[in-house]
Amino acid sequence: MTADREGMDRLRVGGWLPPARIGAGQGTAPARRRRAGPAHAAPESPAAYEAPAVDLDAPVSAPVPPPRPRRRAASAGVDVVAGVGRYVHAGRLRFGELVAPGQARQRAWLGLAAVGLLALAVAAVAMLSPDGGRPPAGGQGLALPTAPPQEPPPSGDQEIGAAAPSPTPSRAKKAPAAPGPFTRSYEAEDAALIGGAEVLSLRAASGGRIVRNIGSGPDRRAGLVSFTEVDVPATNRYALTVDYVSGEDRFAILSINTETHFKLSFPSSGGWDVVASRTFTISLVGGRNNLTFSNPDGWAPRLDRINLLG
Repeated sequence: MTADREGMDRLRVGGWLPPARIGAGQGTAPARRRRAGPAHAAPESPAAYEAPAVDLDAPVSAPVPPPRPRRRAASAGVDVVAGVGRYVHAGRLRFGELVAPGQARQRAWLGLAAVGLLALAVAAVAMLSPDGGRPPAGGQGLALPTAPPQEPPPSGDQEIGAAAPSPTPSRAKKAPAAPGPFTRSYEAEDAALIGGAEVLSLRAASGGRIVRNIGSGPDRRAGLVSFTEVDVPATNRYALTVDYVSGEDRFAILSINTETHFKLSFPSSGGWDVVASRTFTISLVGGRNNLTFSNPDGWAPRLDRINLLG
């Protein structure tokens, strides 16, 4: 193998340089001479490049990637625009599902209907509320429950254990209601019958019975009717109404508490089975009184009942 062939089989590392021209029968070519002149200096010949030696048996390391440059602020704006584009595109797809026939469109319409019903319910509740759904005046919202006011602690002047009087709201005192008129009725057959007085049945009477033989006669004993439990609320003048039966004009003596005596006249009632009424004004003391009917000079009318009004 010649010297040239041996040089071609070697591995060269580094830049490639053309081989020097070799003259016939010489190792190197003669250098050309330049004319020497005052204005130009001879250029220096470049130094020959020598490639560093490489160890082929050394392990090969993985290449290190270069550092990535920092993203500028403009890239964030690009990402925002891209996100908006994707949102608009997704909205178009949803709108396409809304207008397109099929189950997707039915679900969309059902969703819209549910939202509409919810809005109507909220509006109805606001209209039915007492204040129309508006907050109360003064900028206040819903009234929240507050704790009841606490009573101040007792001072040193107050006795321990004694409850302090709490102020009561002033209220206008109402005038007492005027009492109604006093009325009371007493049946003659329930009174005390003395002497020859006796009970007689009569359908027209208030209780179906009357008392006869009040007074005195030539062939009979004198009879008296005494109402011993006539109660009145106060000493006052009262109206006394006497229900009686008489077929002729008669009179009777009324004794009040055995002290006052009145002569009462009773005209005919229209028959011995007809009840009539006569009213007189008398004075009674508050509490229990005794009213007695009699006639020492003849017969008194038959009595049905007496009524007091005051």
